[in-house]
Amino acid sequence: VTTLRENLKYRTIALSLLVVCNSGLLLVDHIHFQYNGMLLGILIFSLVAMKREYFITSAALFTVLLLFKHIFVYLAPAYFVFLLTHYCFHTRHSKHSMVTIATLRVLALSLTVLSVTLLSLLPFLSHLPQLLSRLFPFKRGLTHAYWAPNIWALYNTADTVLTKLVLSQSGSTLTRGLVGEGSHLYLPSVSPLVTLVCTLIAMLPGIIIGMRANRSNNPFLTFVTSLTLCGFAAFLFGWHVHEKAILMVIIPFTLVAIEQPAVT
Repeated sequence: VTTLRENLKYRTIALSLLVVCNSGLLLVDHIHFQYNGMLLGILIFSLVAMKREYFITSAALFTVLLLFKHIFVYLAPAYFVFLLTHYCFHTRHSKHSMVTIATLRVLALSLTVLSVTLLSLLPFLSHLPQLLSRLFPFKRGLTHAYWAPNIWALYNTADTVLTKLVLSQSGSTLTRGLVGEGSHLYLPSVSPLVTLVCTLIAMLPGIIIGMRANRSNNPFLTFVTSLTLCGFAAFLFGWHVHEKAILMVIIPFTLVAIEQPAVT
């Protein structure tokens, strides 16, 4: 028992140090200064609530997080699948009781999410169209001014190289270092719909893993793995990805590294 307690103590200390002293958090967030550290703290609180099986609390915290910064919508599929399969439809009662309990849990989750959303958006109802238009700024272009190291950065690089080698031109407008729409000169231009489809396809392994959480010896670890994969898929294939989006991957992955060091 003492060994187990000491092991838990050391793991807790290691987790705290790995999160607080995370180089990505220090370089990308603290220097960039967009309060992502605070938001990632809310994400960690939500994950802790999930680990302790406070599912409603976890869902409420994640809704708050999503309303603070909509970039966390990339993690929503993992939350949705895990809460639906592990909380709503995972009971050991009779078939009749299971339907009743599942219905009540779905209603409880729905009311929680809707309540938090309405309370947050109520003061801005008259400005809702403007708010929605700013949430999805598709006119900012496929990649950020400073490219995140993802698939589209490689795609832009390939287009620039091919443009110079084959067309003997100076390169596309994507290398200007400015925020705005650009176009590829040699390769086909990529639309937001294409990035959405690629992102959803890349998320499928993570979603499937999340659906199998009930069969796992450690459902929470399975959930965090699913969360990490969904976040990484969005980072690799999302539209106009900022480099800070990688924090949504490495912070949850820290929990996986502590629980299963072999995966690192």
